[in-house]
Amino acid sequence: MQSETAIQTLKLLGASPIAMSQAEVYTSLQQGILDGAENNEFALTIARHGEVARYYTYDMHTRIPDILLMSTLTLEKLTPEQQRIVEAAIKASIEFEKAAWDKEIEKTRLAAVKDFNVEFYEIDKKPFQEAVQPIYDGLKNKPRLYGLYQRIQTAKN
Repeated sequence: MQSETAIQTLKLLGASPIAMSQAEVYTSLQQGILDGAENNEFALTIARHGEVARYYTYDMHTRIPDILLMSTLTLEKLTPEQQRIVEAAIKASIEFEKAAWDKEIEKTRLAAVKDFNVEFYEIDKKPFQEAVQPIYDGLKNKPRLYGLYQRIQTAKN
């Protein structure tokens, strides 16, 4: 991921980010060029990173949302009843996806432990949140983004 925010996040966390392809990550970890990598659990098994990276820390420094887009024009063509049906289907699909994701992550974790002896660590996220606070503070200078950030925070709570 080559975004300025991702790079700034990693720097604030004390890392020296290097953008590279997933194919290069494995060999770079193997050869000691990289000390660590950023990815989800599937990289441990599918990309076999578990062979060369035995520790996985849940710091939750980023979350990449899945989104659903629908044209307002299309939505407005639906009857109120059809709109309610679409909204209910969206809510049901969100719950389905969350459950399916959690199930697959758990299977992947178990496989990474069994196949590669990967150790997983849950840690205190507060220090990480504090370290990246300057990113959020910088949003105050970008009213549109800051407004979105505030809506997300409100929805979380």
